[in-house]
Amino acid sequence: MTKEKECISLQGFLVWILLKSLVRKTLIGKRYIPLATCLLLFQVEYETGAVLGRAMRDKLDILKKMLSIPGLNLVNVIKDVQEAEKKRLDDFKKEHGDEPKTFGDFIYWPLWERATGLTLDGLFKPSDIENHEIIRKRLSKIIQKKLGVKVSLDEAQPRISDFLLEGLGFGSTFPELTENMCKNVYAYKKNDEELWRISRALGFSTPEDLLRRVGLPTTVGQPPTLKEQEELVLGRVAVYASQHYPELLDSLDLSYYLHLIENEKL
Repeated sequence: MTKEKECISLQGFLVWILLKSLVRKTLIGKRYIPLATCLLLFQVEYETGAVLGRAMRDKLDILKKMLSIPGLNLVNVIKDVQEAEKKRLDDFKKEHGDEPKTFGDFIYWPLWERATGLTLDGLFKPSDIENHEIIRKRLSKIIQKKLGVKVSLDEAQPRISDFLLEGLGFGSTFPELTENMCKNVYAYKKNDEELWRISRALGFSTPEDLLRRVGLPTTVGQPPTLKEQEELVLGRVAVYASQHYPELLDSLDLSYYLHLIENEKL
C-alpha cells in the first residue's frame, strides 16, 4: 500500500468519488474544474456530510478517527464545525426570517449569488426595457463569465472537503432539520429552472446532471430520498473503513452495509 493510500482521510475518499469524474484538463495538462461545478460540489458534499452527521451523531468520537490524517489535529474539529454551523444557520435565519427549506437554499444559492453578483429575487422581475430573450442573453453572458472560471484541482479539492466536514457539523447538530431539508426538495419548487437551462446550454453541470454522472440513485429524475442518500453514504463509509479502519466497522454499525455491497444489494 502506498503512503498516499495509507494517509487518505474519510473526507478525502468521499470527495474524490464524486470529483474524479468531473475533473478537466487544460491543453498543458493542468487539472481543474469550472467554478459552476465547484459550487455544485460544495452543496453536494455539504449535504453528504449532513446525512453522515445525522446518521452518526451518537458515534462522532469514533467516526472522527477516520477523518484524521498525519499532521492534522482533529480533537476539536467536530466541536468547532458544529459551532460554526450553528452560526451559519443563525445568520441565514436573520437574513431570511426562517430556516432554510433545502440545502440548495442554504448552501448553493448564497454561493451562486456571491460568485455572480446576481440576486435570485431580482433576476426575473418584469422590466420595461428587457424582454424575456434579452434577459436570457444578459444572464448567459454573466454566467459564462463568472461561472466559467477555471478552479485548479489543488485549490478546489480541500475546499470541497471542508464543506463535507461543515455539513457533518450541521447534520450532527440539527438532525431533524437535516431530515426536513432532504424531504423538502420534493415539496418546494424553486423558480430557477430557467437558470439551469442556461447553465446546461453553456456546458455547465446542473444538479441533475451531476447526480447522474456520479451514479447517485434518482427516482424518475428526482433527487435521491434521505433513505437512499443515507444508505449510499454509509455504504461508502463502510468500504473506506474496511480498507483503512476495519477495527471500527462493528463499533460504527457498518458491517451491515458492507454485507449489502458484497452481495450487490447496495
